Amino acid sequence: MTNAQLAKKKMGWETKGKRENRPFHRRTFGAFTPNPDDLLREEGIDPGSAANAPVLDLTRRLANFETSFLNDAASPEDCENIHKDLTSLHALVERGAADAQVLENARGTLIAAAKVIGKTQLLEDHFSLLKEARIIATEGSTDQSPEFDPKYHSSFDSPGWGAPVARIEAGQALGYLIWNYFSDKEIVDSFVQLATDQVPAVRFQVAHFLPSLYKQGQKDLFWSTLNEMLGKEKTHGVTLGLLESLGRVCGEEPDKALDAVELVLDHGLPSTSRSEASRALIEIPLVLHIVRDIERARKVLLQFESSFVRFSRELLDGVFLPSHYLVPRKEFSDSVRGRARGFLSNLIDVTRSRISGIKQGGSNEEGIEALKVLDAIATRLVFAFGLEQHRPRYKVPCYRGRRITCFS
Repeated sequence: MTNAQLAKKKMGWETKGKRENRPFHRRTFGAFTPNPDDLLREEGIDPGSAANAPVLDLTRRLANFETSFLNDAASPEDCENIHKDLTSLHALVERGAADAQVLENARGTLIAAAKVIGKTQLLEDHFSLLKEARIIATEGSTDQSPEFDPKYHSSFDSPGWGAPVARIEAGQALGYLIWNYFSDKEIVDSFVQLATDQVPAVRFQVAHFLPSLYKQGQKDLFWSTLNEMLGKEKTHGVTLGLLESLGRVCGEEPDKALDAVELVLDHGLPSTSRSEASRALIEIPLVLHIVRDIERARKVLLQFESSFVRFSRELLDGVFLPSHYLVPRKEFSDSVRGRARGFLSNLIDVTRSRISGIKQGGSNEEGIEALKVLDAIATRLVFAFGLEQHRPRYKVPCYRGRRITCFS
């Protein structure tokens, strides 16, 4: 190398050795939990003011109480320990001296704490505490929060919401209080009127907690509210909640449950990419047919099969349940297994007839949907048979044993 300057640089590079194997430029990112007081200051709210400070302090304490029992039940002692804080925050909220945003969050947290009290059992001797929780929940049912926003509330495919929001928390609190303690007209009316709320997350609470009315003997109100909601509901999430509640009571009054299923068939499920509601819908007549041997349930299932393309998703989702009753290592009666086999056998015949129809000028859409259902049946039967490559830890029946269990 004749250039002295380049030769000097080359010597320097060689002295430094091989460069570390990393990018020339890197950026790092992190996350942190913002300070709630700082967020309030950004909104122009002074968290240390005489009006805001006590509300924020009590809100934090009740929020800690509520989040401590998201999945566990509180004890009567736990609830009694926050009774004073509950009463104090309720009084400050009613006074309304704090900033609007502080009060809105306080109301939601206050009702969320009442919800925990409502789902806590053995509080019959704590009448003052229950009365306070009931008053808070009843007032919360007419709270202005949340306000309906078509941008965010028109679609509700999957149950979910931010917390704590007053009317949403009130729906849960009232549901628990009715389930465990109260069934008088005042509290029931406060609960049921939320069924027509514009915000779907609020309606979902009614859908989910409707069985509390059934438990308290108000069966006529349960059925009238359920059917009215099913006839009007436009969101998948609320419909799912209604069908899950229907599934919880369908064994008690199968004819009324099947009336509700037929109402949904006439009304149609909300349009969505999710399948939970379609599965919940078809499982009701399936259980009543396979387990209870109710003839009308079988006739309702024929409605699904007769409109194959329209109900192809429901039929796809319905394959799983009957296959469950064919698993050899599970104990089911021969009659239950027979009805499960009969449903799948009939469905296979229906799908094969649709596929055969393609050759005779049938629609491609119908044939494609039939192939999907047939594929789902085959897949579920493979797992139900307990083939060795899928269940290596279990003793697998021989071919003859599988044939007797699944096809005889």
